[in-house]
Amino acid sequence: MNKIDENTYSLDEATVTELTGDINKFMTQVRIIPYFEANKSAGYRLAAMRPGSAFAQLGFRGGDIIQRVNDVELTSPEKMYTIFQNLKDEKRVTVDILRQGKKNTLTYEIR
Repeated sequence: MNKIDENTYSLDEATVTELTGDINKFMTQVRIIPYFEANKSAGYRLAAMRPGSAFAQLGFRGGDIIQRVNDVELTSPEKMYTIFQNLKDEKRVTVDILRQGKKNTLTYEIR
């Protein structure tokens, strides 16, 4: 995995396969809490992230709120799981987050 700039990363397919291969192992690295705006699901907050975890290596920070992946809103655990499973087939992934109240996009180029 290479960091291209502050918000862009390059990953090889083997890394993506490793990250998406065991969702249970991946999820032990961070606590994910539903996030709501106006009583509607608006994403998931990353909390209790382990230092050096895959999430940290991918540029996420504790407190980040993941709202969309490839323009698909994360409104349910089922949707999050489906998106996670489909990542292995993507060549480019964008993740829209809220970080300290500001919108930001993390981009991953998969080669």
